[in-house]
Amino acid sequence: GNLKGLKPKEVMTGLQKFGALRVFRKKLGGYAILTFKDVQEAKVAYDRIKGTELGGNVLSVDYGTPRGPTDGKGARNNIVSP
Repeated sequence: GNLKGLKPKEVMTGLQKFGALRVFRKKLGGYAILTFKDVQEAKVAYDRIKGTELGGNVLSVDYGTPRGPTDGKGARNNIVSP
């Protein structure tokens, strides 16, 4: 989090040094969704990114949880892998 004011290209360039990104999407609200090639890459990137600075912003990170299937009415049943 805390990516407000940064362009997607700036964020991508700044975060590539932390691991092998497979997917990157910058979202409104100042955050991005990052997907790494494997769990180990994600863990290393998490530890390296947390608290660093990018474009004058101190970054915060968290792990996402996978979305489960919808119930047919648009609501999702979150499934969390062990």
